[in-house]
Amino acid sequence: MPALIAITLSALAQNFLNVYGGAISVQTLKVPVSRTQAVVVICLLAYAISLWGESGTEDKFKVFLNLTAYFIAPFAAVLLLDYHLGGRSDPARIAELYDRSRVLGWGFVAWAGGVLASVPFWQSSFYTGPFSAAYPGAGDLSMFVASGASVVLYLLTYRLRPLWVREDATAPALSTEEPAVVAGS
Repeated sequence: MPALIAITLSALAQNFLNVYGGAISVQTLKVPVSRTQAVVVICLLAYAISLWGESGTEDKFKVFLNLTAYFIAPFAAVLLLDYHLGGRSDPARIAELYDRSRVLGWGFVAWAGGVLASVPFWQSSFYTGPFSAAYPGAGDLSMFVASGASVVLYLLTYRLRPLWVREDATAPALSTEEPAVVAGS
């Protein structure tokens, strides 16, 4: 009995951090909701997912891990290239992290292009792409294709200006200071 109480308390503490981190992420993305609204939506989504995963948990977890891997491989490729080739390793560029006028850069396009290029190579119980269906013995090549396509797209675009920049005159100037926390959010 004490072990079950300890597990329950630790699960509550861990889930609190996940939900709070998700709410902060939603606010960072500038979604126009309060932190409380974000927490409620995240909790409802988590509940819906838990109901979906109630039966056949192992198979659904495998699908989740496959989908996660399909999206992470091109992200890691773009992130590493941007750090080494895009100049993100330069400490003088930290101020760019607080540039609110920049909305969408080419790194996102490289990531999305890598994911889309890998779809025909997906091999999962959720979805099997045409290449994987035709050549099942080749295995799941999607992460290699996604990474390769992301690398090519990044190399073709990383020196270009950002795709979408806010022309808002009220956007704050670049600063190396951390943004202030808004009270009551």
